[in-house]
Order: sequence, then structure tokens, then C-alpha cells
Amino acid sequence: MRSTWVGLGITVAALVLSGCTKSGDNGDGGTGGGAGSGTGGAGTGGAGTGGAGTGGAGGTTDAASGSGGAGTDAGLTWFTTCGDPVCHTGPDAHRAMPDVAPCSTEQAGQPCTTRDERCDPGSDCNETLRCTDHDPKMQPGGCPISSRRFKAEIVYLTEHDRLKIADDLARLRLARYKYRDDPSNRPHLGFILEDAPSSPAADLDRERVDLYGYVSMVVAALQTQSQTLQTQQKEIEALRAELSRLRRPGPATAR
Repeated sequence: MRSTWVGLGITVAALVLSGCTKSGDNGDGGTGGGAGSGTGGAGTGGAGTGGAGTGGAGGTTDAASGSGGAGTDAGLTWFTTCGDPVCHTGPDAHRAMPDVAPCSTEQAGQPCTTRDERCDPGSDCNETLRCTDHDPKMQPGGCPISSRRFKAEIVYLTEHDRLKIADDLARLRLARYKYRDDPSNRPHLGFILEDAPSSPAADLDRERVDLYGYVSMVVAALQTQSQTLQTQQKEIEALRAELSRLRRPGPATAR
């Protein structure tokens, strides 16, 4: 009996950072500006960041994150979403998005302030920009597209193909590890790309595991194991029937 033990570790870590902003305090005879430049009664506060400038007579600038009193949440960034599986060109490549406002100055990688806010950059790939604390494309499976209309040269696996994938999966060396730049120092479970560079689950260009391919390999192994168990079950039932026949008493012998 062939047994395939499959280990699949998917660890998704989300670090939620929240910020606080408030307007500038009132000074004696003047007001602290919301952007950190306040005019005091006897002088003008400097336009410093993080509370570096102070008003003249009582006018102060808040030490909020970002610039002055109107600080930004340092945990939020503009990220691109998945978009179309294949980018097109031409005047009709971009589709209108009635529920998403066009972007103005927003760009991927820039800090933002409103969590889950989206805007349409108008690209030919039809992705949007999303304000969040993690890359939406880094979810388990990345950006898998499963509709037939997006694919070509579709070839279904044979029994021999599934057997080979199951064998490859059984030989994967699983490891426990920690990421060097992870401040939480949390342990993870998975395989190392350099140990299986030719695996369908290895995305070498982006130095990460293709989780969609990884899970598909597990499905192939489970299908193979299920077929093996069904065959064994039929053999067991046939042996039981034969054993029952042999135990059955024969006809009485006439004297």
C-alpha cells in the first residue's frame, strides 16, 4: 500500500497599525495650523514635521506621525491589486470602474491614510490601487485565475502524471524556519525553493512558493491516494467473498 503524507504550511501574518491625527492647538492670540505651521501671538511656528516647530506664544504643533498636525498612518500604503490575468493594449484595454474613483496623484508604494480606500489608475491591466497594510497580491494563491476563457493549451493530467506529482510531493523536504526581517520571530513551515527549483510550486522569479501550484500538487496526490484506496477496497471485498466461499460447508456425502 502506498501512503502519501502531505505537509502543507501556510502562514498569513497581518500587522495592523493605527494612527491618530488631530488639529493644531490654539495659541495665545493665534492658532496652530493643521499642517504644523502655527502662528503664535508673538511669532510664527516653524513648518516642521512631527512637532519640530512651535508657535511663538502658546501656539504649538502636534507631534503626530507624518507631517505636523495632519499626520499619516505609517502602516498604510498604496498597493496594486491583481488586475487582469493578461494585460492588453489599445483604446479599449481599460475598462470603466463605476464603483471606483479615478486616481489623481496616488501611486503604488506611497503612504496613504484611509484603510481599504481604492482608486483606478487607468492602466491597461485594469488593476486598482488599494490603501492597506499588506500587499493584496500576496494572499494565499497569489492572483490565480481559473476561468477557461483566460487559458490556452489546456491538458488534463493522466494517471501517470498524477503518480509522478505525488512522488515529487512526497520527496519535498519540509522545514521549519523564521524570516530574518520578521520582528515577530514567528516560526513557519514549508519548503525551501533551492531544495526543489523545478517543482511546479516554485516561483523562482519572485523568490516565493506558488501556493496555487502547491495546493494543486496536494490535490493530485490525494486523487492518486483515493484511487489506490478504491482499488484496495475492491481487492479486499473479493478476498472476503472467496474466503466466505471456502468456509461454506460442502454437500453431505451419501452413505
